[in-house]
Amino acid sequence: KKAVAYLAASIVHEHLDALVNLGISLADRPSLIRNVEGGNWPEAMSIMQGVIEEFPMIDRLLMYDPGATIKGILPEMPEFVGQSRADREWYVQVKKRWIPYVSAVYKRGTEPRVNFVSILIPIKTKGTLVNSDSSSEQERAKVLGLLQMQFKLNIFSKWIKNVNVGQNGLIYIIDQQGQIVYHPRFNSEEKVVNFSSVPLVQELLKGKRGAGVNYNPVEKQNRVAAFEPVSEYGWGVVVTQAEAFAFDQRDKDLRRIVIIYGVAFIGAFLFGVFILYTLWAQRHSSEKIHQLMRAIEQSPVTVVITTLEGKIEYANPAFERISGYTLGEVIGNNSRILKSGEHPKEFYQNLWKTIKSGGIWKGEFHNRKKSGELYWETASISPIKDSKGTITHFVAVKEDITDRKKIEQEIWLKNKFLRLQQEVIPEGILFVDEQGRIVSYNQRFMDMWQIPEDVIGSRSDERTVEFILNKFVDPKKFVQRMKFLSLEPDKKSQEEIVLVDGRVLDCYSSPIFNEQENRNLGRIWFFRDISDRKKAEEAVKLQHIYEMQKQFSYTVSHELRTPLTAMKSSLDILNTELPGKLSDEQKMFLGRVQLSIDRLGILINDVLDLAKFESGSVPLDRQSLSVKEYVQEIVDLQTPLANQKGVQLVTEFQSDLPKLLADKNRLVQVFNNLISNALKFTDKGQVTITVSCEDNKNMIFRVRDTGIGIKKEDLSKLFGKFQQVGSVSHQLGGTGLGLSICKQIVEMHGGEISVESQYGKGSTFSFTIPLDPQIPLTMIKKLI
Repeated sequence: KKAVAYLAASIVHEHLDALVNLGISLADRPSLIRNVEGGNWPEAMSIMQGVIEEFPMIDRLLMYDPGATIKGILPEMPEFVGQSRADREWYVQVKKRWIPYVSAVYKRGTEPRVNFVSILIPIKTKGTLVNSDSSSEQERAKVLGLLQMQFKLNIFSKWIKNVNVGQNGLIYIIDQQGQIVYHPRFNSEEKVVNFSSVPLVQELLKGKRGAGVNYNPVEKQNRVAAFEPVSEYGWGVVVTQAEAFAFDQRDKDLRRIVIIYGVAFIGAFLFGVFILYTLWAQRHSSEKIHQLMRAIEQSPVTVVITTLEGKIEYANPAFERISGYTLGEVIGNNSRILKSGEHPKEFYQNLWKTIKSGGIWKGEFHNRKKSGELYWETASISPIKDSKGTITHFVAVKEDITDRKKIEQEIWLKNKFLRLQQEVIPEGILFVDEQGRIVSYNQRFMDMWQIPEDVIGSRSDERTVEFILNKFVDPKKFVQRMKFLSLEPDKKSQEEIVLVDGRVLDCYSSPIFNEQENRNLGRIWFFRDISDRKKAEEAVKLQHIYEMQKQFSYTVSHELRTPLTAMKSSLDILNTELPGKLSDEQKMFLGRVQLSIDRLGILINDVLDLAKFESGSVPLDRQSLSVKEYVQEIVDLQTPLANQKGVQLVTEFQSDLPKLLADKNRLVQVFNNLISNALKFTDKGQVTITVSCEDNKNMIFRVRDTGIGIKKEDLSKLFGKFQQVGSVSHQLGGTGLGLSICKQIVEMHGGEISVESQYGKGSTFSFTIPLDPQIPLTMIKKLI
């Protein structure tokens, strides 16, 4: 756990360094310094335009004068320019030395009021180091202003989310005041949570590191906890895990680590003890000294003894083998000859402060061999004291860990490569353990299932496949969910899952089996969105059904015409009474048969017309029509029927109507159908036919009646095939195809047909025909 805490702290340190270096590079721009020095703050802010787009992790960018007065803000918020922030914790800290500073968690003063961490970078005169101490009066005069980068707390969770803490484990980050920067079980973005009263956090805030078992009163269980400071910034990282899981992992995995690294550190400690022992025992037994020296000289680890100033007085052969320097080259020289320049000045200052105060320093060096090659060492440096307790020398016991570092780097790169692969591939990926709990997933999985990031939380029930299925899979697909959950551990599967929004996912899964331990570790799922493919397949099926229906209508209609013609001819002969005299009763029955045959003939003709229209095989015979004369002719033909019912037929024409280029016979069908329908459902009053022209673009025809009207719920059915609305329609008869055919004819001309009606008061059917002939889009689609 200490190793994981150290790794997490190193990651946080590395990222904070990167953000601080970014801020230094921004604040050190010559053009920025020149404008700030001249007091031209608007121009200075314009130089920063585009920074937030280039570095999206920055939420807001501000500039202040040395007194903490806001001079500019991006994105622009003019109402805050001129306000002071001198009371802020970060300004008090920055003002002490005027060097880059990472703030504690605080609630932002502007909306939205969420928690933030800021990095403050002083803007100094050209040629002055931004990160140099400016605590003296002379150096303070070089400070021109302050650059502030605000960061939302969610970026910190991304840094350490891939650090493996083990089952039931968690990592959290605290700032220099003991406040939560990130915790998987707290919403640290909205509420400031302070852990400074927790004992291990108190130790951490003192710069200490350690590990132990602590009782958690909330979870009522013991948890193993390790803590590691993030040096230079005052922050810290805490790693915890339930005791049962931690020690179970210890029994399985840490045994090898304890053996390998325990021996190394114990050996290092023993060598240090041996060295101290030899200094003490040289007055007693020279033989023992020789034995101890032989052990040190034959040791695979490096042992170096230096003076209080760091000059090397002794180094064992392992030092020569690892560093490449001979003893003659290093004896009397300072140990700084191994410096690589990779560590900051503060790193060595902390080391010397520790050992000179009598403490033992432990850490890692990135040193340089005589050949110039860099290598890594883990070291333990201890003071050597005389009989009076005075420090006289220092002893360093070091082990070459370059190979281990390379392995760790390779593992990190491989993990990084795998994560990048997961994010690039188009499939959503999900890993679950043998108990169905979610272990890992890629962003494509979250996007595909449209799962918010806060849904898969830290609670155990939210990290299971069953929870995801119950929340996001169509509840009607119960069988699919059960098949999904009841998979045998050693079986592969492929299922289709329907989500609540109707999308369809193709789901392939395979078990993850550990052959060495002969047990199942879980399952990996791959999800692909096949909604478009399913829709295309459904469209093909519907088109096939449509073609079959159309062919059926066409064939049946043709087959019915032959016997219908024979029946009609036979009736005509009977009506002539050539075969014999007919009684009145016989004539009545023949009349009914004749009426039924006529109605059947109309139905067959309508079905054939509709099939032709829908196939796009009916050409239009356009001709120039005088609309007023043409419409009046149709009205005159319908006048006898109107007079018979006692209904008045009225025509209204706009003056100076232009010529209309249209198919006369087809428009006759439309008018006859609309006027016949109006007369059929009108028992008194009048039917009015009006014709007008709109903007010299469309001719508008309206047939308005004072009949029974149409109910609102039936309006949407009117232009469908075989649709007769209302009980009166069925009593009066009809094919239910007339209005559908009217719609086809009007759309073939590039027009539109519509209806307005008030039940009990009448209806108005309107249709338009463009004056400029064109092929309508609907017809183009049919032709294609």
